[in-house]
Amino acid sequence: MYDIRPFQNGDPIFETRLHKISDMIYDYTGANITIYTNGVAYQNRELLRHPRLTTVFFTVSAATRETYKKVHGRDFFDSVLKTLHWLEENKYPTQTIVITLVVTRNNIDEIDKWTELFKDFPQVIAPLHSGYKGPESLECLRGLSLTEITEKYGTYKGYMFHLPCVCWNNITVSVDGKYLFCQIGTPDTDLGDIHEITLQEAWSRKMKIGLDNSLCQVCNMKASNYKEIWNKIVDGGEL
Repeated sequence: MYDIRPFQNGDPIFETRLHKISDMIYDYTGANITIYTNGVAYQNRELLRHPRLTTVFFTVSAATRETYKKVHGRDFFDSVLKTLHWLEENKYPTQTIVITLVVTRNNIDEIDKWTELFKDFPQVIAPLHSGYKGPESLECLRGLSLTEITEKYGTYKGYMFHLPCVCWNNITVSVDGKYLFCQIGTPDTDLGDIHEITLQEAWSRKMKIGLDNSLCQVCNMKASNYKEIWNKIVDGGEL
């Protein structure tokens, strides 16, 4: 187990128990802990500083205030930068900060400017996940070549990790205790309940289902050669 991401689809900067939760995760597993934040709540910045929070991703999908408002919906650009630079100055030596740009039609022209603005940090550039039954996401991606983006910037497609998709080697647990196929999993695609089956059983179910499911068929994060990779997994007995 490489790491645990306790708030994959929610911002931990609003969870006042974050330090206690991080300590519990480490005590039980000893794993690295990764969190994602948009950094808007400067008043809660202390929550991001903790020796067990190994990696803190800041999602800042713009290089200017104007574009930030278009992409994120609110004008919090200055607050985000303030939170980011505070953590940069006060983080533990064991902590790494990574900046993420989620590419949409509204910010694709700012990538070079964004890269320069955050040149002092590790960076991840990737297109917006198209989601599952998500017309809003598809509209944000309209007209973009997702394969061209991922090949140019080398992120988020499964082939970077020799996996069918970037999410293939993880399993997600929902807030109500359901094992989900991946982060975009929905109740109709869950793998079972944590109170009824073990993690190993849930993982086995995921491997048996494979790519033949509604989630994978619509996902834009599959590697271009995902079928070839999947066949090698099957043939190699890695299920």
